[in-house]
Amino acid sequence: MRKQTSAITGVLVTLVIIVGPLGLFFSLSKAIAQNTGWMSAADPTISNQVINLPANLSPIRANQDCTPLNYLTTLNNVYASGCFANSAAGRMDMNGAAILEYGTVAGVPITSTASGQYGTDPIPNQSMVLSQTSAPVVGSYLHFYTDFLGALNLHTDLHGNRWYTVDKQPNVDFVDKTNHPVVTNPGGTLSYSSNGDWMVVDSPNGAFLRVNLATFDVVPFTQSLNTNLDYSLHIARTAVSDDGRYVAVASYDYSYFKVFDISTCSGTVSNTYSAPLNCQSRDYWPYISAHVHGFRNIYSVRFTNDDNLNFDATYDYVPGTGYDAARFTMTSPGAQAHGIDYLALGDSYISGQGTFQYKQGTDTANNTCHLSTLSYPYIVGASIENSYESIACSGATTDDIKNSSTTYNIKNPQSHGKSDKSYDDEIYSSFLPGYRAQIQFIKRYTPKIVTLSIGGNDVGFSDIMKSCVVPQFGDQTCYDSYADRLSLVKTISALFSTLQQTYQDILTADPGVQLYVVGYPQVAVQGTCALNVHLDSSEIQFSQQLIAYLDSIVQRAASSVGVRYVDIQNALAGHRLCEAKNSAIAINGVTAGNDGGTLGIKLFGSESFHPNVLGHELLAQKVLQLTNNFKQSMPAADSSITALASNDPLIQALLNGYQPDGPTIETALYGDSDMPEVMLRGSTSQVTVSSQPDSLNAGSVYSLVLHSDPTNLGTLTADATGSLTGAITIPASTAVGFHTLHMYGQDTAGQQIDIYKVVYVAASTDDYDGDGVTNNADQCLVTPLSKQDVDQDGIDDACDANIGEPPNYGHKYPATATLFENSILVQGGNN
Repeated sequence: MRKQTSAITGVLVTLVIIVGPLGLFFSLSKAIAQNTGWMSAADPTISNQVINLPANLSPIRANQDCTPLNYLTTLNNVYASGCFANSAAGRMDMNGAAILEYGTVAGVPITSTASGQYGTDPIPNQSMVLSQTSAPVVGSYLHFYTDFLGALNLHTDLHGNRWYTVDKQPNVDFVDKTNHPVVTNPGGTLSYSSNGDWMVVDSPNGAFLRVNLATFDVVPFTQSLNTNLDYSLHIARTAVSDDGRYVAVASYDYSYFKVFDISTCSGTVSNTYSAPLNCQSRDYWPYISAHVHGFRNIYSVRFTNDDNLNFDATYDYVPGTGYDAARFTMTSPGAQAHGIDYLALGDSYISGQGTFQYKQGTDTANNTCHLSTLSYPYIVGASIENSYESIACSGATTDDIKNSSTTYNIKNPQSHGKSDKSYDDEIYSSFLPGYRAQIQFIKRYTPKIVTLSIGGNDVGFSDIMKSCVVPQFGDQTCYDSYADRLSLVKTISALFSTLQQTYQDILTADPGVQLYVVGYPQVAVQGTCALNVHLDSSEIQFSQQLIAYLDSIVQRAASSVGVRYVDIQNALAGHRLCEAKNSAIAINGVTAGNDGGTLGIKLFGSESFHPNVLGHELLAQKVLQLTNNFKQSMPAADSSITALASNDPLIQALLNGYQPDGPTIETALYGDSDMPEVMLRGSTSQVTVSSQPDSLNAGSVYSLVLHSDPTNLGTLTADATGSLTGAITIPASTAVGFHTLHMYGQDTAGQQIDIYKVVYVAASTDDYDGDGVTNNADQCLVTPLSKQDVDQDGIDDACDANIGEPPNYGHKYPATATLFENSILVQGGNN
């Protein structure tokens, strides 16, 4: 139980007397636990070095997961280094020194905090932030900011220098049942589960404590090793699993590496937490010493799932000569180190959206992941591996890969329902995408090989392509303004650091995995375009520039982290839109589709501009070729690689020929799923933009502007949570078609930010494009009908994903036919 403002009182209700069948059940459960998993008397397995670390250099003593980064401070522009993790305020240094601005290498320093505090340290995937104060004689007291954003204050001087202060005291203190502060040794023993739900810390001369960070209930599970208060000399490494069941404590100084099963603990929690409960454990030190040659020391311990522990160690120690270092994986008795050979992660370009044949349960009203067994991961998996699966999902962003929050499913636009943990077995055993963050499958199955395609949805790639389909106010080209293109450039540039973190999170979840990051293919070239393409020559050039720039950021992020980039940009050469005969096209043109969207109707089918069955066969060939059947070694990480400079030719290609026509911006974000897809001209629409780290600033005013022809729509003020909610009116004179809605203002770091979204301005709710044909009767909802049906499949060619060859009727019918100009009876069908 938590007591706000002054104290936390940990309360554990212990059942003292257990009688009858229930008592027998608990006894049997503990007996089973003792003989299975980590409590089994059988031998575990230790893999070979899954990651080789630099020889003669001690690994980082890291009990907490973070990514080492160099950054340029916004105070006096000096370089600094830190290790960063996600927090309520964005990516924060684990020592509380700075907060990284979204998508940049700039860090805003935290130069002062409330009196007596030892900084502010992020808790992974939690809104809380930890702070410490010195305890008398030894150790530290722990404190928590449950509303850290409310305590954070930004300062800017006349020279443009920016820094944060934390002027408020933490609102929660860590105390025992008697309301006295608990002395802890966080410097070496404090660790969190990867989802941020659990904390472990040593209380010197007392016990090791497992803490539930949602309730602050405390379980003292074993005696502290620091019984002589020698904590500054001998520090144990700890780890806790995501469900809080298992805790590992390791110390070379004490020849100690125990795994505890907290579900077996019995006894009564003491008022001061100083006396440990009776919890089952097993010491793996003898086994590790016997199986790691020349074993020397342990530097970090991490659970990747309930059955696998990673630890960094030095070994092959020769006095006066040197030693080696590596990361090892220890697997509990009877479990598998790799539960699967190959797993694919990512978005629609790897899920197989575009094949129109989807795995059961992934093309429903509650799940639109559109996962196809005809996608290239299944083709390559069948070629080279014994066990393979994909959990890729249409619409996925980087957050859908790495979000370890227990509330992930609540606001996932790809799927609805199955948020209760009772569905876990069904979801994980059936590899159902969309309901759980994809990294959870990595943790559960620890695959040997992973392919990942992600990033396109973070920048709105699919929406951008679709917006180029509809004629823009006559013959105007899409994205034909400097403001639109600059925001796009800034968003893609910002993707660099997000991708870095995503790749690093996967490597942390599954050390030693072969991670192949797959780029995006070019979809169209200059040539003779079919009626379902709807792109003019300038728009085709724009798509090529956009994909080239996006792929360059993906490649640079992969190289900086040390994972293999797979360049498929030209994988579909000879089969792209406007390049080949209809039957040889590997990319869908515009398709009406059958997805439900605004008012139950989707502007375009999701399959538009996605590889079809032929496309995935070509992609499979290219991926196998470029990876040498997944036998390539991983490259060395190169931390000197950054996002592209503003004068890079790829950026200039997108901006050249355009003059500034909007406010100066420093960062940009593509709007989230709460923003409407369709707005009615002459009507009022509700806009909601949820707060994101480093984006919306509570109390700030944001100007709304509709492009291409700039139209001011008024202002909205961010509420106390940093979210924008309000009504805007689209002028009746606004042209029907796609527009870009921009929201300009300041982010939480004081920079000028643009949050934007592609929206469709409709003529009416019944007839979006205003062509006189109601939506329900309009085959091509927002594109003009071509009145042709070359392959005679009953679908107008203007929105037929794959225009096949005309049927062979001999001399009875002409080679081409039109839907409305010839009396031809055809049967409708699916592509």
